[in-house]
Amino acid sequence: MSIFQMKMTVRKDKVDELLGTLRALTCNFSEYKESLSYDVYQGVEQTNNFCIIADLKSEKALKDHFNSRNFKILMGAARTLSEDFKLVIANDVKKGSFELVNYIN
Repeated sequence: MSIFQMKMTVRKDKVDELLGTLRALTCNFSEYKESLSYDVYQGVEQTNNFCIIADLKSEKALKDHFNSRNFKILMGAARTLSEDFKLVIANDVKKGSFELVNYIN
């Protein structure tokens, strides 16, 4: 599995605009057959902080997503509505606590 995580601090006057964009993208992303999950989190105390985590079936699916219209819209929103954003890309190593511990040791 391949995962991307985007953290952003949105300008306070642009939170509603970002939420509208994310709602539209979430509906589209959930229909993508290579998607395992797509979650959006909003800060409790700092409601202009967001974290988006998408889990895709493969590295190829992740690359395809990065070339998609939806990802271009997400990046455009991050560039224009946020004060700062960070994108992290990762591959799943192992799942489960014992399996992971055995893998690391």
